Order: sequence, then structure tokens, then C-alpha cells
Amino acid sequence: MNKYQMEVIGMTIEELKNEVIADVNDYVTDTAKAAFLGWVKDKVLPSAREMAEAYIDAIKASGKEETGWCKARDTLVIPTLVSAGLWIAEQAVGKVVE
Repeated sequence: MNKYQMEVIGMTIEELKNEVIADVNDYVTDTAKAAFLGWVKDKVLPSAREMAEAYIDAIKASGKEETGWCKARDTLVIPTLVSAGLWIAEQAVGKVVE
């Protein structure tokens, strides 16, 4: 049985890991890289955006009950950092995909 005929069902995670590591160059192609970046741009980042928005909404809501630094942290600092980090990731992936 060659490496492409091996059944994934019944393999341990360790066997799968070792198989991928041994044949890593089979997965490092321009086609695979483009497919991965397309998947990140089309699937991962939109999902991350939805999760970030839900998190930001929840943390802003909890910040309404806070005072002082904790209020600023929850209503301004954390939401800004999350939004900025996601924006940077979206811009970087967008440039690379182009």
C-alpha cells in the first residue's frame, strides 16, 4: 500500500502526523499555497470577523457595568485591539492573495 492508498480511518493522529511530516514537500506547492490562502480569505477571516464582532459586543456590554480603567479597557482598548488585529490580518491576506 502506498502513501496515497493508506486509509485515514483507523490511523492514529501520530501516524497521520508522521505521514504528513515525511511527505511535507508534496503539500508545499504553488497550487496548495494558493488554495490555502483562498480558504483563509474566503472562510477563515469572515468567520473570525463574526466571532470578533460577537466578542466585542459582549465585552462592550460587560464594560457598561465597570468604572475607571476597567470601563476604558472593556469599551475601548480591547475592542480596538481585536478590530485592529483582524483588520491587519485581512489586509495582509488580501495583499498576498493578489
